[in-house]
Amino acid sequence: MRADRARAVDKAVDAEIPRATTIGLGEAEVQTTVRQLLNAFGGKLSSDPKPSVQVAGQPGLWRIPVTLRGVVSQPQMMEILRRVEDSDRLVVIDEFSFTFARGVPNMSMTLVAYYRVGNPSPREARSGVL
Repeated sequence: MRADRARAVDKAVDAEIPRATTIGLGEAEVQTTVRQLLNAFGGKLSSDPKPSVQVAGQPGLWRIPVTLRGVVSQPQMMEILRRVEDSDRLVVIDEFSFTFARGVPNMSMTLVAYYRVGNPSPREARSGVL
């Protein structure tokens, strides 16, 4: 029973990891998503992409991190978090801080998107993990 639940969770997480032909295409998709957030929440936010890294022991699985930082109100911060949480793709918040400097709210949040890069293996193609 427990093993069945673990397999179901594993399959559900796998379903949220998109595939990209190259890491550059995956990074471009992440930057498009980040740009949408920046456009939605004004000019006081900036982004800082970090180097993408292949996940150790998981050939073809990549982490694509990007940091958002800037001045946002608490409601704006909550909306950004909601949008990240509602994503149909696997995106996690790796680091987060919300501070006040001279009464001005500042947020710094590092998001990590996961992508499978390359063509699917025959086993993945058969199992439907694309």
